[in-house]
Amino acid sequence: MNWKVLLILSLTIIAVVILSLISFTPLSQNFRSSRTNSDSLKPSQPVAVTVPKQGKETFRTYTNKDRTENYFSIQLPEQWTVTSSGNAGGYALQFNGGHGSIELMDVPDNSTLELFVLSQEEPRLKSSLQGYQKIDYQKKSVNGTDAYQLTYLSTVHGVQTETQRTYVTGQDMTNVITLDANKDAFASEESLFTTIVQSFQWNNH
Repeated sequence: MNWKVLLILSLTIIAVVILSLISFTPLSQNFRSSRTNSDSLKPSQPVAVTVPKQGKETFRTYTNKDRTENYFSIQLPEQWTVTSSGNAGGYALQFNGGHGSIELMDVPDNSTLELFVLSQEEPRLKSSLQGYQKIDYQKKSVNGTDAYQLTYLSTVHGVQTETQRTYVTGQDMTNVITLDANKDAFASEESLFTTIVQSFQWNNH
């Protein structure tokens, strides 16, 4: 048999095996669960939400079903620009005066979330951000779920920025909600940020 025919036959067999693994084995579920779902970017109808110190704001609910066992929903202001971060379970947020993100994060099985935040996340932020300065760290409850919130200052493009990063525990992965604003504007946005964080909930727990 011609070597070219053998090569084509071998490549065909390999392709069929890979396709079978993706389609009919547990690997298929992992593969599908790691992709973004276009429905995750389709928000609900607008609803009026009372934000402490600010009054009524119009929000939309985003329900994310990118990753099996990690479905979640969160309410975001209607005027914010919400796009996919490019990663499953991730959103990129843009708004007047700041930006943010929502992402899924895997915590090693041999660590607790709090230990991971203090021993891995904070040192990573400190080493990667210019002018990092911790302002606050506290344990919180988000809809009855344990969460850890780290607030810090850093310099972004020459502007001092205050960031609130909330780590919400989950059965499979952790959800990280990051929101920031110019240092001088952060105080006026804080109640809005708190309302957003408190709207988060896991949908398959």
